[in-house]
Amino acid sequence: MKKLSCLLILVFCVTFALPQVTFGFSRPTSTGEPVVNPAPRANLAMLLAELETNMSWGSVYGTWKKRRDSWLADCQRASSPQQTAALLAEFESNVTWEMVEGGWRKRRDGWVAECKRATTAAQIASLLVEFESNVKWSAVGSRWKARRDGWIREVSSAR
Repeated sequence: MKKLSCLLILVFCVTFALPQVTFGFSRPTSTGEPVVNPAPRANLAMLLAELETNMSWGSVYGTWKKRRDSWLADCQRASSPQQTAALLAEFESNVTWEMVEGGWRKRRDGWVAECKRATTAAQIASLLVEFESNVKWSAVGSRWKARRDGWIREVSSAR
């Protein structure tokens, strides 16, 4: 039974899932030549959503609960650095002051202004890492503490 289940999963993957994966190549052009896609970049909006999902409810204002689901959907749909920057600034504005380092109060206005001006993945990545580095450990769970270094690397790869 176990072998049959594994075989069915393999058949499903080969039939439906793998044809969607291009492994660095797009579908052939009209001339039949494959077009090489650039190496995939980290999806900053989804990495932002990952940070949010690892923060406790106590680290955000109560009004965030009403916006959260649609905000996560917006992260999935974000297709530009400007959209991601707006989502980042919106999330940051819903994190309570008690859950960020004291120095964030002095930096925040400039950081928000930079979010509004950001137009590149590199700028967003820098702003995202800066915000996360100002979030207190008490705002995140143990899973985040174990994931953080890898997350920082992924965010940084988007630069």
